[in-house]
Amino acid sequence: MIDLTIHKQGLEHNLKKAREQNILIPTIAQTQHPETIPGKVRDKLKDVGLWDVNPLNLFRITWKNEAKESGGLFQEVPNYIELPPELTGVPCRIIAMVGKWFPTGCHKVGASFGCLAPRLVTGQFDVDIHKAVWPSTGNYCRGGAFNSKLLGAQGVAILPAEMSQERFDWLHEIGAEVILLAKNVDGVYSADPVKDPSAVKYDAISYDDVLAQHLCVMDTTATSLSMDNHIPVLLFALKDPQNIVRALCGEKVGTIVRE
Repeated sequence: MIDLTIHKQGLEHNLKKAREQNILIPTIAQTQHPETIPGKVRDKLKDVGLWDVNPLNLFRITWKNEAKESGGLFQEVPNYIELPPELTGVPCRIIAMVGKWFPTGCHKVGASFGCLAPRLVTGQFDVDIHKAVWPSTGNYCRGGAFNSKLLGAQGVAILPAEMSQERFDWLHEIGAEVILLAKNVDGVYSADPVKDPSAVKYDAISYDDVLAQHLCVMDTTATSLSMDNHIPVLLFALKDPQNIVRALCGEKVGTIVRE
């Protein structure tokens, strides 16, 4: 059950941010029945694309978007495809929902919105002091970072290595502050600590040194992309779940890789 306890100070900060950035949050009823969305909002959406970093895209967190990259409104029937028995070999109708026409091209933007919105409207999440953390290998993190930007919150992406250049560039574009890389070891070492007992752990190291010493931090492409986009990377052991909390609280954990 969702905790709806009101935190007055946080709510005041959130309302101030919303006014400054013209943020309007849709109701649950409006996402279920987009035909009830006010006409003024619908008119403005005609000039907004699905990938635009525009708070109006919050009203497109619904399965009933028109199948348009830009300017689309809403339709009565949700987006879906039907897989026939001739294809599946199953003697019944199978319906698959299509998330392509959500903002960012994936329905996970809705799942992450559902996590953040209740805490914003109650003030439990304070945009002045809190950060929204999105751990994922893919679209949940993308949706969470996108919603954070639309809602005036600072997003933090937790990603593994070997992500595409497109994803790193996009996260940087929408203001992802830090990429946290959870690994099986507790930081960056001068050598493989399993094979070399004399290996030294670094508290901090530069991208240039990582590349020059050929250290196994993450793949070369990810290292170069993070360096080029001025994104610091914190590497820590995922074995202890509290390490994520410690990292976000600014405690010394793992190894920070930066310029």
